[in-house]
This record gives sequence, C-alpha cells and structure tokens, in this order.
Amino acid sequence: MSADPGVGFWLSYVEQQGGLVEAVPGGALAVLPEPVQARFGLAETVTVTGDPETAREDGALLLAAGHPVLTVAAEAVLSVGDVGVQAVSWPADQVPAGPDLLEQARDTFSVDHGRIDLGGPPFRRYLPVLRAGGMISYTIAGDEAYQERVECWLDAETGRELPDVLRAALESSSPDARDTTAVLAHDLRSATRIAHQVISTRAAARLKALDGDAHGARATELARTSAYYREVLEGIERRRANTAPDRLAALDARVAATRAEEARRLGEIRDKHRARLEVKPYRLHLVLVPAVVLPVDVMRGSRRYPQHLVWVWPARRFRALPCPSCGADRPLVAGKAGLGCQACLTRPAEPRETIEKPATKAAAVEKPAAKAGPPLAKAVAQQAAPSPRPTGASLRAMGEDLFVSLWTSVARADRIIEHKLLADSPAHTCLRLFGVAGLAAAVGVPPSDRLESVAGRTRPPGAGTRFVTQGEVMTRSRVRYQAAMVWRLDGARPMIDEILPVAAHDLNLLRAGLLGGDLVMNRLPPSIVTLDAVAARLVKVILPGEGLPLLIRCLTGWWRLALHPAAIGEAPSVTAAALLRLVSWRSGHRVSTADCAVRFGVEEARIRAAEAVLKAGLKLGPDVRW
Repeated sequence: MSADPGVGFWLSYVEQQGGLVEAVPGGALAVLPEPVQARFGLAETVTVTGDPETAREDGALLLAAGHPVLTVAAEAVLSVGDVGVQAVSWPADQVPAGPDLLEQARDTFSVDHGRIDLGGPPFRRYLPVLRAGGMISYTIAGDEAYQERVECWLDAETGRELPDVLRAALESSSPDARDTTAVLAHDLRSATRIAHQVISTRAAARLKALDGDAHGARATELARTSAYYREVLEGIERRRANTAPDRLAALDARVAATRAEEARRLGEIRDKHRARLEVKPYRLHLVLVPAVVLPVDVMRGSRRYPQHLVWVWPARRFRALPCPSCGADRPLVAGKAGLGCQACLTRPAEPRETIEKPATKAAAVEKPAAKAGPPLAKAVAQQAAPSPRPTGASLRAMGEDLFVSLWTSVARADRIIEHKLLADSPAHTCLRLFGVAGLAAAVGVPPSDRLESVAGRTRPPGAGTRFVTQGEVMTRSRVRYQAAMVWRLDGARPMIDEILPVAAHDLNLLRAGLLGGDLVMNRLPPSIVTLDAVAARLVKVILPGEGLPLLIRCLTGWWRLALHPAAIGEAPSVTAAALLRLVSWRSGHRVSTADCAVRFGVEEARIRAAEAVLKAGLKLGPDVRW
C-alpha cells in the first residue's frame, strides 16, 4: 500500500483491527473503527503519508519515525506477539531424481577416503524452520537509548542457524496451506531455547560495541568528578597546615565525609553509564519448508556410514552436513572407526563403531571330521549329525554383528530386521508398537532424535540358551544410551529376543535396575497400533509405575494369548491384573496379588482364578518366559 515502511506497518495494523484503507496520490486514506480512533486520538477518516511535501501541501498526517501513532501501534503489536505455523508453497517442478541429487551431493560434500553412494530413493519432507524475532532495547551512557529488531532463522531439527542464502530464499518464498507431507523430527522446546540464546548472544555483542562507543563519555565524567574531589581534599590539607590542634579532629572528619561522598558519587556515575539491554520477543513462527531427503551411504571399502542429506527445495541446495561427532563445519573423513572431521578422528577416545551394515558372512562353525565311506552313507551321516553349538569367538561375532545390524536397520527404518526378531518376543512387541524406526524407544531414545553410531560387545556365553550383547548407541544430539540385546540361536541362526536399556544377565529387571528408572513415563511413545482394552489398562497402570521394560513383557504375554481367545474369559481389568502379577514375579519385581487388586480395582479371588487360566494359555517355560 505504501513504500514507506512506517506508513505500511500502520496501515496493515489498521486493516488487522477492522479498518479500511485506500491508496490516494502520495499516501493512503484510512477509515478507522471507533476503538482505533480512541486509541490514537484521530478522526474517523484520516489521510496519512510518509512524504513531508505531501503532508505540507495536502494537510495529510506525516507518519515519520518516532511519531506517537507509530509508537502506540508498535507497542500494541509487541504486547500481543506473533505466534503460529505456516508452510512454504511447494515448487511447481517435480521431485529431482536420485542420481541427479547424488551428483549434486558429491559436488557439495567432499569426504576424504570415502565415496557417497545412493542409499535409497529420495522422498519429500517438510523441513521445520523456527523463525524467532525480538525487539532489543539498549540503554547507553545513562540517557541514550536505542531499539533494534533481531531475527533468528533456526533449523529446528539440527538446532543450527540457517545460512544467509537459505534465509534469503525463504524470505522471498510465498506461503501456502500445509498438506499431508510429514515433517522431519524436531524438538520445538529445544529449538526455542537455542533461538533465545542466539538472539541474546547477538544482543550482548551489540551492547558491548555500543558500550565501547560510550566509554569516552563515562571516562570523561569520572575523571572530572575525581578531579573535583581531589581539589577539595587538597584544600582541606592546606587548611590543616595553619589550623590549631583543637580543630584537626573536625578537619579529619571532613576528609572522611568527602572521601565517602566521592565513592558514592563515582558509583552513581558508573551505574548511570552501565550499559543495559532488554529482550522482548515478538515473533515465533514454525515455518515448514519443502525439502527432499536423500538417503546416502558414505562408503570406505566395506564400511558403510548411513546419512540423510536434506535438499532445501526453495534454495535448490543441500543443507550443511556437519561433523557427526563435534558438529563443526569441517571437511569430513571416512575413517576406519567412524565418520567425522580430522580433529575428531585423531582425538584419543573410547573405541566406537559407526553404524554400518555388517558384511554378509557365514559364522565359523567347526564340524567334526567324517570318516571316508560311500557317498550316500556319508551324506546321510552328515544330515543326521546335529550341528554343534557355536562357542567362543563365533558367538561373540554373531552377537556383535546382530547388534550392529539391529541399530543400522533402526537408523535407516529398514524392515529387514523383522526377520531377525523372534515371534511372540518382547522385541517383536516393540516392533508391533513402534515400528522399525521406533525400536530405539525401547532404550529411551526420544522419537525426535536420530541414531548416529553404535558399539557393542557380547558377553561370554553362559550355561543358558540366551546371550546378551551390550553396548551403547549415540544420537545426533550427542547423547549416549546404554543398550542391551538379548538373543538366542534358532538352529544356527541368531535371533533377537529382547531389547533393553541396560544389560540383564538373568533377565531380572529389578536386579538390572530397570524398574523405576528413566523409562518410567506418563505417556507411551508414539505407537502405530490401536490398543485393546487389556493393553490400554496395562499401559495406564504399569508405565508410570514400573516403566516400559515390564510393560513390554506384559504386552508380549497378552498378545500371545489374544491369538487364542478361548483362553481368556475375564474382564479386561482382571486379565491385566493377573498378567502384571504373573510377569512381574518372573521379572524379579514380584507385585503381590493384593497390590494388583488395589491398582486395577478388582477382587483378589478373581485375579487368582484368571492367573491359573493365563498360565495354561501362555505355557511358560525356559524358552517362553513371558
């Protein structure tokens, strides 16, 4: 409506308040509703302009910087704030092909000792960008005041500021209605805190620069005041030389009072000239930016380091790929121990393997030598002979390969891991609840974070049929999570039985410290299934009490029973209470029947009767624990 920014702002404010605006030569005609008239003390119809000549010749209201009308409107806008979600319109062109994006990625990112290969087809996503704005008020040299507007454009997924070229592309993009495209995982609370820190840091640096300019005035006033009191004290000293002894005490008191007054006055001057600032947030927008995610693998020989590159569509360029270890924008190196910058790879650290797809190899199995004989008899003897149980290094290698394979599939949302989970096991229950990408919830990883690396080691095999591989997974936010994978052999094939936040030799949750710990929560992580009545009651009671590991075991037993409805005849609350009592005792926690009755609001006798039916249906034993 107007080329003058002040006039344009005021006219947009009038329209937002229900007024009417019409362009006229040199300015605009505004019709104000009664509340706006009263707020600004203006007539119903007013002509405004930003040109002094037009204001002088046509009698229009000149809205120059500092005009009270602009100040009142600005204060009203700042007091309300501007918060919301908006989407940037999708470009008209098609999603770029994978090979074309791969070529651009290789030109954009250089990886020493490594090659970027395509890890999957590109797919569309919204990139969440947090746009935060604040009005900064600076007070310098006592009465000098300044106001500046500061904005921060932050990648809400990574917590990094957008470079100027991306910011410029977004500022020139047109808004549109949001569609059903998924948004990249992000933590809005964390991004808001980071944006506030960025704005505050920038304001503090600006305050320091302004304070440096005012340093001369402060030093001049301090020097002038110090000189005045120095002359006063020198005058008192001169009087002492010619004063009678009985008057010296009075002069000494005068000196003490003068020095105290000097200290007070200098303190007032320093306080008056102390630079101050006030940050007043006024804008917080979550901007959904069209983007394309390109799954790639950074290869070094057979080592594979999965990455997801984000191509920001409005800017036609990739988002920066910082070092996965330290987050610095340095050239990447594909090392033998991981992907990172040169500084991180040469830094002494705990051994850690980056998530990679394990090479396919047959486990080393020693076979007894067979005596020579007829070919048919030899074949029958080999077929009849049982395969020996792998031991020692073979078992450790199996467990560690399976551990890395598990978390690689989770990081890449690769459903191939389904074939490595035992049926009716707690691990399979986690898959049913959260999907492949959500399996990390079993060890406490929030859905907004992403796995980056994994390291694990298999414990020496014991006398039982289950083995434990334990280690840690690290996420993009640089948080390490302790993880354990309980597995066993199905013939010669290793299969995953349970995924736990820490290792448990005998699967005793209480002894392993997995009850009442970090995975006690009030709400289940995002689930991909609709819970039935029994499962919903188990979640409501167990999750905030004992936590996720015991809940997973109870759901495992219940969903196995649900396949045989004839084994279930009680009300949902009774069945849930009986499951908790039965599974908790086998997990080392031992919730009593009386406690279960109170927590589920049912009778003890009904719980005992239901438990007998559950035991028969579950057919618990050494291989069926829950």
